Amino acid sequence: KHIQSLIENSQVVGMAWGDTVYRVIDAFSAKVKEDLVFTQFIGENMKYKSAAGSGRMVEKAAAKYSAQFVTIAGPLYIVNNQARELLKKEPSFNRAGNLIKKLDLIFCGIGTLSSIESIPAWNENKSIIFPGVNFKNVAGMLYGRPYIQKRQKKDGILASITIAQMILESDWGKSSLASKYHNYFGVKSTSDDAKKTVKIDTQEYVNGQWVTVK
Repeated sequence: KHIQSLIENSQVVGMAWGDTVYRVIDAFSAKVKEDLVFTQFIGENMKYKSAAGSGRMVEKAAAKYSAQFVTIAGPLYIVNNQARELLKKEPSFNRAGNLIKKLDLIFCGIGTLSSIESIPAWNENKSIIFPGVNFKNVAGMLYGRPYIQKRQKKDGILASITIAQMILESDWGKSSLASKYHNYFGVKSTSDDAKKTVKIDTQEYVNGQWVTVK
C-alpha cells in the first residue's frame, strides 16, 4: 500500500526488475491513472524467458494502472564507450531518455550475483563488464551494479543499510550534491580548500520544521 501511494503521487516512475518487484506488483490493487508513465531507466537485462525481466516488468506495472510504459531498446551493459554515446543519439532512445530526467520515483529491489550468473551473455563476460571487481567481495547488485562487502566486514554494518542511507541522503542520487559532486551521504567538511569542498545550502529538519543551513 505504501509503494502504491508513492506511485499514485508520481507522474514518471522508473522501473527495475527482479522477483521481489514482481511479487509487489502482483499485490497491487488495480487502478486507473492514465497520466502515469512507467519507464525503464537502465537497459534490458536480456532475461527474455522470465516474466520478471526488465521490459516485461515495466509493462506489468503499467497494466495495473491502465498507464503508459516506455522501454529502452538497448542492453543493460555496453562496454564500448563510443557505442554507448552513439546509442544515446538514436531516436528510439529519445523518449526514455527524456523521461529519465523527470523521474519522480525509482521502484527497484536489491539483487544478488545470480541475476548476472543466470544470463550467459553477462556471466561469460563478467571480467569485461566489471573490470577489477573481485566477486568474492560482492555483497549484492543494485541497478545492475555490484556493491562490495569489504566495508560491511570492517564496520559490521550491513551493506543494505549503507545503501538505504545513501538513497535517503541523496534522494536516489538526484540531489545536486550527489549528481554533480559525487557526495551521496551529505558529508560535511570544515575545510576551506576549494579543491576538496563545495559550498551548498542544505535543509535540516529541526523542531518540526525545515530550516535552511548555509
